[in-house]
Amino acid sequence: MPINLNILEPLRDQTLITTFPGQKILNPEFGMNFGDILFLPVSKARGTTIGETITNSIAGFEPRISIKLVQVIADIETQEYEINLEISVPEFNNNSFNIKGKLNKSGFYSY
Repeated sequence: MPINLNILEPLRDQTLITTFPGQKILNPEFGMNFGDILFLPVSKARGTTIGETITNSIAGFEPRISIKLVQVIADIETQEYEINLEISVPEFNNNSFNIKGKLNKSGFYSY
């Protein structure tokens, strides 16, 4: 059975993280709603909320993905959040995939 790489597409190209619900006409519920949290001062508590939003959104929109780790580090000095996401896909023999990046009021930038 061939591996379907489309499973990772919404995460690999950051579409799920950078899309606000309502932006996709054909799938209006798709995306993550961070509300105004990205425009407020960076804090650990807000980082926890962001992590919960990421976890719930992935579970809701792509149940074929297993979440191993969602780490959100609040960088007070630069006013951004460092995101470390580790997932696995049972269809890929549960091999782990990492997505890392920075989230701030301008968007999400992976590295």
